[in-house]
Amino acid sequence: MDKVLAFSKKILKEVIDKNSIVVDATCGNGNDTLFLAQSAAKKVYAFDIQQQAIDSTLKLLQTNNCLEKCEVILDSHSNFDNYISEPIKAVVFNLGYLPNADHTITTLADTTLLAIDKFLTNLEINGRIVIVVYWGHENGKIEKNKYVEVFGYKDGVSKIKLGEKFYFVKSKNIENVSKDKNFKVIKGILLVNTEYGLPSDFDPKFDKFVEKQFELMKIDANREKITLDLYKAYISYDEQKELHKNAPKSDRNVNYALYATAGHNESQIGQSIDIIGKDEATNLKEEFKDTEEFKWLIKNAHKYGFILRYPENQEDKTNFRFEPWHFRYVGVENANKILKNKLTLEEFLRLND
Repeated sequence: MDKVLAFSKKILKEVIDKNSIVVDATCGNGNDTLFLAQSAAKKVYAFDIQQQAIDSTLKLLQTNNCLEKCEVILDSHSNFDNYISEPIKAVVFNLGYLPNADHTITTLADTTLLAIDKFLTNLEINGRIVIVVYWGHENGKIEKNKYVEVFGYKDGVSKIKLGEKFYFVKSKNIENVSKDKNFKVIKGILLVNTEYGLPSDFDPKFDKFVEKQFELMKIDANREKITLDLYKAYISYDEQKELHKNAPKSDRNVNYALYATAGHNESQIGQSIDIIGKDEATNLKEEFKDTEEFKWLIKNAHKYGFILRYPENQEDKTNFRFEPWHFRYVGVENANKILKNKLTLEEFLRLND
C-alpha cells in the first residue's frame, strides 16, 4: 500500500504548479491534504463527511504550519462544486474507511462516481485525478468491482468513460473495443487533422471549461474595448459532412479546416472556437488578421490557454489553410510554450520529427 500511495503522490506532483487549484476528495487523517499543502499548489480544498476526519486534518495542517492555503470542508466530495468555482488541476481520492474510526462508515461508489464525473467537467487540460481504492473490507470489494466496471482493465488496456460512451486506452492512443474508432492523443492533447480523425458517433459537445476560459478572455478583451464573439464552438459529425459536401472550390491544394472531411475538423472535439469581431466584412475571412481583435488575440490568447491553430504560411505543417479566426484550447502551460517557440501544434507534438 505504501508503494501505491508513493506512486499516487509522484504522479500528482508532476502536474501541480504555483497556479494550481487542487483537491483532496477524502481527507481522512489529513496525510494527502498535507502533501498537497506542501506542494507548489496555490490553493488546497479538502473534503470529508466525518467531523473526526476534519479535526484530524486541521490539526495536522496546523502542526506543520500549512493552514494558510487550505480550506477543509465537512461535506461530501460530490458537492465540491458548491465550494469551488476555479478550474481544478489535480484531485486525489483515497477510498475506504477512516482508520481508527467507525469502519461501517465508508466511501460509496455512487457518490464517488458522481463526483468524478463533475471533477472531469471542471478539470484543466493536462490535469489529473488519482483514485486509490482500499478494498480489504466488504464494501471495499463492492466499490472496487463498481470502479472496474466503469474504469476497468482488459487485455492490457484501461477502460475510460467519456460522456455515456466507453473507450479503451493503450499507449497514447484511445480506441474502442471493436478497434474501428481510433483517437490520437499526445501529451494529453486530442489531435485531429487530415491524418487523424474522429468516429461518427463522437459527440462531446462544447467543453464547459473551454467555454469558461473564452468567457473570461472575452470579458478581459472588452475592458480594453475589444469585442470578441463566439461564432462556432462545436460542429457535429453530420454538420461537418454537410460543410464538406458544400465546400466552395479552392484555388489551392490546401483547403480550410472548416471544410475538412467529416471527422477531420477539430471543431468536432468541442475544444476549439471560431471567433468573430465587430466588422462583419472580415469575419471568417483571412482579412480578419488585419483587425484589432486578431491583434489582441495574438498578444493575449495564450494567457487563457488558446493558440492560433492554423497560422499563416504553415500549411506544410498543419495541412490546412490559414484561419485567423480559429483558436484551439491546449492549456495555459502548453499555449505559452507554443507561443514562445513559435510552433504549430503539430510541431509542438513533434509529429514532424
